[in-house]
Amino acid sequence: MRLSACCLTLALFAAAPALACDRYQEIDPIQLKEDFATLNNTEADPVDRIVAFSTLVCSEQPAVRKRAIEDGKTATVDIQSAALYYDLAANNAVTIRLLDRSGLSEAHYNEIRAAPMRAYTIKYRDPTKNCLSIYYDDRCSGDYHVSVNGRTVQFRYNDAVGVFTLDGTDLTGEVTFAIKREMLTFPARLEMQ
Repeated sequence: MRLSACCLTLALFAAAPALACDRYQEIDPIQLKEDFATLNNTEADPVDRIVAFSTLVCSEQPAVRKRAIEDGKTATVDIQSAALYYDLAANNAVTIRLLDRSGLSEAHYNEIRAAPMRAYTIKYRDPTKNCLSIYYDDRCSGDYHVSVNGRTVQFRYNDAVGVFTLDGTDLTGEVTFAIKREMLTFPARLEMQ
């Protein structure tokens, strides 16, 4: 039974690397240890690592899912992409924190003080496209979405645009907002709770 479930999981994972779990599953403690060992073994077969990740991230235990996602962020790019999508999709909203750095204008500092965090409710999840809609309830649109591609997360909300790259376990980058008819670019971090 385990072999056929793994093959099915692998086939689905190959078609859409960030496929969401249909349901959470109970995993035997011995199998958990083996799957974590495989996921974190850089010498293991890449297919085995993907199967281990897809099994762990669908565990009924929240702590196991969280650790699988964190461990996945340091694995191969394919697994990192899936881990980022799972991490983002598990939230109710996408939150962007504006960061301070030297050389910003007074307008930047005023905006950071006024609203250092921006939250966008996730309305729809499309795991086949690694995309989250932050506007439409039934699809990902080019103008209102968050998408994952490898180690990069792209954000778009109308005129607001951002690109974040996985750095360790943080997603950092820049985001540009139209503020009082001026386009301001901020250093930023995508928060994942």
